[in-house]
Amino acid sequence: MSDIDLFGTAGQTGRRPNRSRTYPWYDSIWLDEYTKAKAILRNIKPGALAAFESALQVFQTRNDFQVKVFERVFDDKTIDEIRRVVRSLKPSDLEMHEAKSFKRFVVHDNPFFTELQKQITPLVSAAAGEPVEASYNFLSLYSATGVCPVHLDSPQSKWTLDFCIDQSVAWPIYFSRPLAWSDIEAQH
Repeated sequence: MSDIDLFGTAGQTGRRPNRSRTYPWYDSIWLDEYTKAKAILRNIKPGALAAFESALQVFQTRNDFQVKVFERVFDDKTIDEIRRVVRSLKPSDLEMHEAKSFKRFVVHDNPFFTELQKQITPLVSAAAGEPVEASYNFLSLYSATGVCPVHLDSPQSKWTLDFCIDQSVAWPIYFSRPLAWSDIEAQH
């Protein structure tokens, strides 16, 4: 299966990342650092904690947000060009760091997808209900045994647009309701 995430997302390996002491998913390091920063403020300068949390609220997804599913994001010509670009990738273009854990190859910030990302930013902004700024894009090329387990994206990936390029089986993607970071912290 080929999947492009034009606004950034990642998965988990099922084990805690080396730099995350608390949370088990792939990109949980940010939440671990946020939790540590809050603990420091709570101990050293408790009066600053509320302002810190308030300042970071902009990076959290609204509780009332509902996932948006688009019947058609790209026209046939664009989809053909996406497939052509994917087929043209050389082995040296593929990042290998997730080949073992996710059974996928990845490509970050391919110039074609970066331009495509700029074109659809207004669509994503409208769906998100707020202005969106693109941060990176991520092409995932899954093997037949590829996995992307449950995870929480980092604030950099607050809004994502996932587009399945090709597939031979149903894409079992699932999105939960938005969770407040404090609720996640309380669970761990």
